[in-house]
Amino acid sequence: MVAKLFLSAVSASLMLSWSATAGAQPKPQYTVEDVAKSFVGTAPSDKGDDSEAVAAPAGAAGACESKGKVTGPDGLCYPANQSTAGFNLGRRVGQSAAARTVARPAPSPSRGAPVQLAHAFIQRDLQITFRAGSADLTDQGRANAEVFAKALKTVPQLADTHFELAGYTDSSGRRDKNIALSQQRADAVKAFLVGLGVDSARLAAQGYGATNFLPGMSSTASDNRRVVATKE
Repeated sequence: MVAKLFLSAVSASLMLSWSATAGAQPKPQYTVEDVAKSFVGTAPSDKGDDSEAVAAPAGAAGACESKGKVTGPDGLCYPANQSTAGFNLGRRVGQSAAARTVARPAPSPSRGAPVQLAHAFIQRDLQITFRAGSADLTDQGRANAEVFAKALKTVPQLADTHFELAGYTDSSGRRDKNIALSQQRADAVKAFLVGLGVDSARLAAQGYGATNFLPGMSSTASDNRRVVATKE
């Protein structure tokens, strides 16, 4: 009898522990300060910490390399042994004559290659992901979207800024369906942000289908099901 009561108590404890874990919401993958650094232009100072990315001086070709680091596709300096895949693309990009007719955004460049796009802009991968074949935000995507919404409402330099929300899919499925799905995803993020108090007039939603895959990842990777914000 005592053994049965003990086993019942242990079972109940495990069930409660599992329920608490299952119901826990994921933490955002970045902060309001990170969003501000991407779109306002501030960046962490270089204190010699090889784990931290620092801004490369404008127009100073090889500035990162002179410090023993490499220039990432976002224009920041990274340790030579650190992958830049998945970092935000918060970089001002000069106009290229060869790219003036290319629709924005252009496909991601190879890792370490210079970015060539049609217009000068700043963008950030919001890491707002979706369930496969759906415009439903994942729990992690919602957590990240909440941080972006807070940044748009609380960072003074972003108070009147307009953004394009570019929706993407992975490469699975037909092209026409992916175009439609990417538009639904961009619309879903806009609706979510508006529901959190962001002025809808500041947001434009556009779907681009199965394009702009993350560097270093398979085109079918789930992280490619995302929305990227471009400061207009």
